[in-house]
Amino acid sequence: MHPHKTETILYKGLYLNEWCHKLANQATIHKLIHSDKIEERRLGIVDLHHNFNDLPDKKQACEDIHRLIRDENRDLRMCAAMSLGVAFPHCTNKKQAWEDIIILIKDTEYQVQHWAANSLCGAFPYISDKKQAWKDIIQLVNDEDNKVLQFGIISLSNVFRYVDDKNQAWEDIILLTKSRNMFTRSGAVYAMGANFRYVNDKNQAWKDVHQLTLDESSDLQWNIAEILGDIFPYFPTENQILNDLNRLALDKISGLRISANYSLGRASIFKATEAENKEDFRKELENALKFFEKSANEVNNYSEFLIRNPASFCLPFYRSLYSLIFKNQTEAEVKNYLSDAKSAVEGSESKEKLLDAVKNLANALEEIQNAHKVDFNTLKCDLKAYTRYCERAAELLVTTEEKAPLATKLIKKGLPIVDERIKEIIAEIQEKAKSLHKLTLDTPLEDLGKEVNRVSQTFSQIRDPIGLEKGFINMQIALSAICAKMPDNEREEACELLKRSNDEPYIEDKISLINMILSKFLSQLNKKDMTKIQIKIENSQIALGNGNIQKVDLPTELKSEVKSGQKRSGLFNFMNISAIAATLSGFVTLIISEILNIFPEYYNKHAISIFSAIVIFTIVLIIMRKYYNK
Repeated sequence: MHPHKTETILYKGLYLNEWCHKLANQATIHKLIHSDKIEERRLGIVDLHHNFNDLPDKKQACEDIHRLIRDENRDLRMCAAMSLGVAFPHCTNKKQAWEDIIILIKDTEYQVQHWAANSLCGAFPYISDKKQAWKDIIQLVNDEDNKVLQFGIISLSNVFRYVDDKNQAWEDIILLTKSRNMFTRSGAVYAMGANFRYVNDKNQAWKDVHQLTLDESSDLQWNIAEILGDIFPYFPTENQILNDLNRLALDKISGLRISANYSLGRASIFKATEAENKEDFRKELENALKFFEKSANEVNNYSEFLIRNPASFCLPFYRSLYSLIFKNQTEAEVKNYLSDAKSAVEGSESKEKLLDAVKNLANALEEIQNAHKVDFNTLKCDLKAYTRYCERAAELLVTTEEKAPLATKLIKKGLPIVDERIKEIIAEIQEKAKSLHKLTLDTPLEDLGKEVNRVSQTFSQIRDPIGLEKGFINMQIALSAICAKMPDNEREEACELLKRSNDEPYIEDKISLINMILSKFLSQLNKKDMTKIQIKIENSQIALGNGNIQKVDLPTELKSEVKSGQKRSGLFNFMNISAIAATLSGFVTLIISEILNIFPEYYNKHAISIFSAIVIFTIVLIIMRKYYNK
């Protein structure tokens, strides 16, 4: 391989699989990684990273990665950091692999730290001692090096859901909000917003959040105002959170008013998706527009905040959406939206990605424009999908690749391209949905099975992430209805996964969970189907005719006899067997007696007959009992 091409792979993050050199075998990779020459070690780790899943000896591969974490060459340490994320689930010594990740996060080189933090987020679910792993992350957050600290905070936000003791983990985050370091405080607040949904005691968690809205630090209040929009859907008493937001929206600091009004707008959008009628839906959408406009107008008066306000991105979309639904202004509405939204993304580092988002949202508006009549429940589901997508896209306005690479990566994860990998999972879901439909035929779940199958087949026409959001929201609704009808002892695992999928912020992860849920349902229904077949056999006669198996229903009185017969004791079965054996032995003995009549008189005919009857009875009894016991 040409050295320059290898450098291209390394500096582009090893994404260019087509450039990857395919070595002969794992022994060659191992030999290269142990080489004294940097170029050979580089070739070895690049090939190991790209072909890890195909390597037969995963333990050896993990040891080879471990060898490079202290390599003098930065690129090789970076490759080791990246490879740990792929290898970690397969490493037998996960404790050592975890320690390697922590070492690499504390590296002096930024790119090494970046990829190590990325691997840490992927590794955490697979480590057994999560309590100690969580403590390791807390130590990173308290590190004196601000770069290490920031990677620790991002890791904290992303692994919280996997921690066993979430109450203690929440208290640890609250403690971090009291840090003297501004980055630590800010990061802790955002971790609270990202993970409020996973906390068990939400009332206590709210008291902690509310207390921070009263903090003397305006920066902390600003951060709190932003996350209140995140936690609103999971909050038990909405009036308390709205009171705090309305108070913060009147603050003398412009940035705080911007964040509070934006969160109030998000809260109104959520209330619209939960509205019971179209009038309430309209009212909440109008409220959202007012709050977004207040936030956007603040930005216009304070240009230094222009790039930091997501309201400037979402407002044009919601305004156009409202006009299309309630004012029938269809002629130029989509063009107006495109013009306003493109202006909003000017100056953003993520302009290209945001313009793709604008295009997808414009397509959504055209879809509404072309629909003559949209069902109210469909409208609410669509709004939920649009909101998730728009908010994720808006986050790119306030996040930069250079300052927050992992955060930017996670945001882009929420704006996925419908690529081959996603299409493969969708194909699996469609096949499982077909099987579910077949298994639910002639059962109380038939209509729901049909709906799940119908929704899954619409996925074939999906071309953008908004369509994915809408499709999987509809799928979750249908699966939730199945959960509600299943007995408690059968639905626990699948329905718990469904609950997780509803809370899952990223559509890619949601798709995988839906795939797992369908597998659980199929497994459960297959068990029930086998029971149903057994019952049918017990209540039917099976006969052979014309070379084929035929089913003959028994009369009702005989079915009752069969059922009652299932309850009869073993003694009754024994009596049946004995009667059959006695009949056969009696018949055979009669034949023997008649034959003996032709023999001389000095033969004891009666003794021979009795002895024959006993022998025959015993033999027949043994044979019949074995037959009945099968």
